[in-house]
Amino acid sequence: MHVCRCPLEFFSNCTWSTGAVLFPPGFSFSNLLTREMSDFDVERRSGNKSDGREAEELSERLRIGSLRPVYHGLATVLTLKELVRNYNNLVEDSTRVMQRIKALFRARAIPTPGVSVYRLSRRKQWLGKLQGGTRVRAASLLAELALRSSGVRPVRFAIRANMRGPISSRS
Repeated sequence: MHVCRCPLEFFSNCTWSTGAVLFPPGFSFSNLLTREMSDFDVERRSGNKSDGREAEELSERLRIGSLRPVYHGLATVLTLKELVRNYNNLVEDSTRVMQRIKALFRARAIPTPGVSVYRLSRRKQWLGKLQGGTRVRAASLLAELALRSSGVRPVRFAIRANMRGPISSRS
């Protein structure tokens, strides 16, 4: 029986394996090295680079057995990485929404010192300074900020709990 094996490139944000779809259960990717060609051969090659040529080179290296295995990390490390990525996204998105809220008021010459514009207790007061569609947009942005901010604390606790687990006991 002839088995066709082709090199696949996995990315750090990949949550599922293309190989699991293409190859039968039990197939091992231990002889594949991700991104090796782009780091190793870029300086050596001249002219146009193409995915086809890179795929051919990777296939040849797989055939002759010169690809090294790749360590993908422990499941606990991957979980922690995903939690931190989630936390960073929530913080970035919250910051972006906060900047939009302040820009909305500043565009109408309404000064917004400090952080009182974001507080739930002062929401009616701040929305009272706006009219029409601008008021609806500001209310929508403030609701989005409240939703994003409510997600930050549980993720932070999950990160701390995950750090107390098997990862910290390794050192």
